[in-house]
Amino acid sequence: MYSFRLKDDELILKKDMANLQTESTHLTGAFYLTTNRLVFIGYLVDATQKFIEEVSFTQIREIRPEKTFGLLSNVLRIIRNDGTNIKILIKKRDDWMMEIHSHMKKNGFDS
Repeated sequence: MYSFRLKDDELILKKDMANLQTESTHLTGAFYLTTNRLVFIGYLVDATQKFIEEVSFTQIREIRPEKTFGLLSNVLRIIRNDGTNIKILIKKRDDWMMEIHSHMKKNGFDS
């Protein structure tokens, strides 16, 4: 159901269920850490329209932890080099942050 095309030599390193939140929408789906990028896949309305949001590591300026309602430590704010950002709500946020930063550092990407 939550599928996307991997690039040549790209591997999925981690996957979990997550939510993507923007000013106008809130989607439930799956969040992936791959060897090249972060990918969120969700479905709009009737599960027939796939929504994909992806950010390659070269596009990431910062990944910041945030809280929902100032209480729940479950938000990853991913800020792109151009200033746009996405907000991912996910369990075990700190584990995700640690793995993303570790992978990016190991592969020469700054965040």
